[in-house]
Amino acid sequence: MSIRTKLAGVSFDNNDGTSRQAILSRLNPGDALMLRDGATSDHPESIAVYNCPNFELCGYLSAAMAKRIRSEYANYEDLDVSVLEVTGGSDGVLLGCNIAIHNEDYDAAAEFAPPTFESGRTVTLPPNPPLHSTYVTPRPAQKKLLVPGILLCCLAFYLFYCLCRALFVSVDFSSALKLFLGMMLSSVVGIAFCLSAPK
Repeated sequence: MSIRTKLAGVSFDNNDGTSRQAILSRLNPGDALMLRDGATSDHPESIAVYNCPNFELCGYLSAAMAKRIRSEYANYEDLDVSVLEVTGGSDGVLLGCNIAIHNEDYDAAAEFAPPTFESGRTVTLPPNPPLHSTYVTPRPAQKKLLVPGILLCCLAFYLFYCLCRALFVSVDFSSALKLFLGMMLSSVVGIAFCLSAPK
């Protein structure tokens, strides 16, 4: 397990005149750091952070983090510390540094290793959510019925015309056509009404 935090006081220079910003600019992710007692009369619980192996002061832990480390680890100077990320540095933004403090039981390989399970143990995964989709009933191909329908209408009209000629000798073609179309239109309206009626 590791504690991640950000260095404080990185904008100041050290007592020997060295720039902490210049020191941070030379750090890379993974570089080793060390914790040392940085207590002063004004900050009795302060913990300083130095780089390795040059032992240059990079900054300090925040007051709250320093108090936590001192309370949890009596030998905090033996803890492994590493650089996570150097931030800023562009467009006039000051450099910052995120670090990781590892406890005595820290194992980097174990922290990033995939989870393992006991032999024979069954892991039950939650069911997949149902897929919400709209099923559209396929419609039969209507183009195939167009030509037979026209031929059937023509045959029906021919038979109707022959019937009219047999019953009414004086009936002409246009009158028979109008009468047939009227009957067909009435049939279509009736069929459509029956199909649209609620069941």
